[in-house]
Amino acid sequence: MANNIDFITSIKKESDFEEIVRRIAKHIYDAEAYLIGGPYDGGRDLVYKKLGKETKEAIQISIEKNSIESKILEDARKVQKLVRDHNYPEHLTFFWSKTLSASKKRQIIKNVRDQTGLTLEIYDAT
Repeated sequence: MANNIDFITSIKKESDFEEIVRRIAKHIYDAEAYLIGGPYDGGRDLVYKKLGKETKEAIQISIEKNSIESKILEDARKVQKLVRDHNYPEHLTFFWSKTLSASKKRQIIKNVRDQTGLTLEIYDAT
């Protein structure tokens, strides 16, 4: 496990992290998954096909070293607009190449839910 954390936290190029995220998403959704540039907010969308239906979700990816709480909340507010204006699911999946404690993760998830109404799922280096 420590080797995986060391590997993921050592990633410096966002494109390298995107490839890992794509593979993780493929595993999570048990479907071929790919990332595309989000046409409305400058972010990325995760697209996967399951049961003959293509699904698009807003995701964010970060390799920033600093605390990401404010970034996640800012991204969640952008997703609110996607939900309202473009019928995106009320869900944000956030991938971070650093580690978060379980308590911090719960706090961020609650904060996003309370302030935006969105469901947040966080995948970090752990």
